[in-house]
Amino acid sequence: MVRKTLNTQVFRFLVVGFSAFLIDYGTLFILIEVFKFNLELFNFILVANIISTVIAVLFGFYFQKKWTFKTINSEKAKMEFVLFIALQVFNILFYNALLFNIFRYNLSLDALIAKPLVVVFQTITSYMAMKFIIFKTDTKVSN
Repeated sequence: MVRKTLNTQVFRFLVVGFSAFLIDYGTLFILIEVFKFNLELFNFILVANIISTVIAVLFGFYFQKKWTFKTINSEKAKMEFVLFIALQVFNILFYNALLFNIFRYNLSLDALIAKPLVVVFQTITSYMAMKFIIFKTDTKVSN
């Protein structure tokens, strides 16, 4: 039963994460291709990447909390949100700013190729942080 619950949770985490990625990637694509944020002037490509990430983060928090980890303790909601945002700030600073820029500028990868590579690394560490720190609770809603 524990294994089934874990498998369900991992599946839901990946579905929400993939959906957030599609929102993130789609927003990035629109900002680059439609609104021409691909100008190197003032590094707009990085601005577009951060904007798309923030939109996806808000979507991700809601669905990871409510659907994936099913936390019901409303007293902990503020702390969960603060920790979730802290994780996302780390993700933006480390993965999106540092790693994205390394892939983009040092390895000369296109932004639309660098983004999925960054997401792979970010997914693994984010799941661990959410499961064992942010949404860790003994009180869960049953699947």
